[in-house]
Amino acid sequence: QQQQQQQQEAQLRHQEALRQKQQQQQQQLQEQQARQKREAAAQEAAAKQQQQQQQLSSTTTEDKHSKKSKTQQPWYRATVKSSHFNLCYRLTKSTSSSTYLSLKLTNTTSSSLSSHLILTLGDTTATFKNLPGHGTLEKKKVGPFSLSPRDVKGTLSTQKDDSVDTTVKIQIPVGVNMSPSHNLTKDAIMDELSNNEQQWHSFSTKVLIKELIASQVIMTLASAVNGAVVDMGINGEEGILAADIGGGKVRLLVKVKSGQEIVAKVDIKTDDKSVGKNIVKDLGRLVL
Repeated sequence: QQQQQQQQEAQLRHQEALRQKQQQQQQQLQEQQARQKREAAAQEAAAKQQQQQQQLSSTTTEDKHSKKSKTQQPWYRATVKSSHFNLCYRLTKSTSSSTYLSLKLTNTTSSSLSSHLILTLGDTTATFKNLPGHGTLEKKKVGPFSLSPRDVKGTLSTQKDDSVDTTVKIQIPVGVNMSPSHNLTKDAIMDELSNNEQQWHSFSTKVLIKELIASQVIMTLASAVNGAVVDMGINGEEGILAADIGGGKVRLLVKVKSGQEIVAKVDIKTDDKSVGKNIVKDLGRLVL
C-alpha cells in the first residue's frame, strides 16, 4: 500500500509538472503573440510616418524644382464676351493696396492673328503680338491694379482694324486681402466651429480639377485663399485651411475625390457672409 501510495504521489507530481509546463508554454505563446502584435503595430505606425515624410519631402522637392511652385498663385478665368478667346490671370506680386498680374491669352480658333491684340484693363494696357491659331501668349507682371474695387473692366481689340473688339472683365480674388491663421490645430478648429456663441455663415462649392493631381489640390487652394494648412491627410485627400481677413475668420474644409475626374468639395465657414460669397465666386473661376 505504501508503495502504491508513493506511485500515486509520483504520478500526481508528474501531472502537476506537466500542467505547469503547459501553463508556462501557453503564457510564453501569449506573450509572443502580444509582442508580435506590438511589433506589427509599431511597424505599421513607422510605415505611415515614413510615407507621410516621403510625401512631404516629395512635395517640397517638387515645389523647389517645379515651375508651378506651391507659393505661386493659381490661374483664374476672366470674363470675355467672345468665344474666340480665353483670358486667364493670376496674382504675381501684391501689396496692401495693389497687385500685379500675369495674363495668358488663348486663341480658340484655327486662324492666326497677324495684327497686334491690345488688352486694356482699367488704366493698364498689354499688347499680344502674332497670336497663332489655337496658340497662347503670356504677359508677366502687368499692372499695378488697385485692390479696390475688385472688378476691373476693359476691352480686347486689334490694333490696325476692327476684326476684334470685345469687352473683358477680371475680378481681383478676395484672397489677396487674407492672411494665414497660424498655430491652430484640427481640434481647435472643430471646437471653434461647434461654438454656439460664434456665428458662422456656411457655404459649399465644388471645384473640378483638370490639370493637377489630387495631392496638389489642397496646397493650391491654400495659395488661392492665402490660408494656412492646419491639417492634411497622408494622401492629400482632405484638409483644413484657416485664414483671417480684417479681423474676421475664414475656415475651409476640403475633401478631394478621385474617379473618372477629380473633384474638390469645399465647405466654407466664415463670420462675414460677403467674404464667403466672394470666396465661392473665386473658386468657381479657378483653372485647376
